[in-house]
Amino acid sequence: MTSEEPEAILRFIARLEEVYMLGLCEDRVFITRILPLVPGVIMRFFGECLRSQRNWEQCKAEVMRKFFPHFMRERLIRDLIIFNFHKEAMPVREFIDQVFSAARILEFDAQEQELVDRILMNLHPSMLAHSAFLHRPHSRKELYNVVGLIEEKMAVNKERQRDSSAQVTMGDKGSRSKQEDQNGPRHAHPPQVLVMWSRGTCAT
Repeated sequence: MTSEEPEAILRFIARLEEVYMLGLCEDRVFITRILPLVPGVIMRFFGECLRSQRNWEQCKAEVMRKFFPHFMRERLIRDLIIFNFHKEAMPVREFIDQVFSAARILEFDAQEQELVDRILMNLHPSMLAHSAFLHRPHSRKELYNVVGLIEEKMAVNKERQRDSSAQVTMGDKGSRSKQEDQNGPRHAHPPQVLVMWSRGTCAT
């Protein structure tokens, strides 16, 4: 983590939460291992968490209280959940995970179905164009399934366009070859030989 901007802190805490859920070590060891990863103010904060013997849940709650006052939460909810528009180059599953993580860390009061609907509304139009005939997902798991079908459909269309382009290219080459054959000389005429007889000799 190299920035102390609210968005950077939020994403960092969300990633830490994912690692913590794996249960690889106890809370004190987990918090200790965070210290080399964060800059000054954040490092001092986690150091205080260790000194006061807070567990991870208490430490996370204190992060939200200290770095995310109410007006800041409202802005981040707006930017990272409500109007977080998916960019075409961004993997869709990564986008989904970011929205759900932000909602969890910011304690956004919404049901899973509401988050799924919000994500669908914010997907890039290139993705939405392929979802017209798919069933509306009602959960995060169903949303992953729908995204998988859309990605498969897009891959098939891309492959089909590639095959069509290859066929057109081959057709153009064949047409040019045929035209060249038609425009070229049909019969080769040997050079005329002028024969001159002079004193019994033949000159060409």
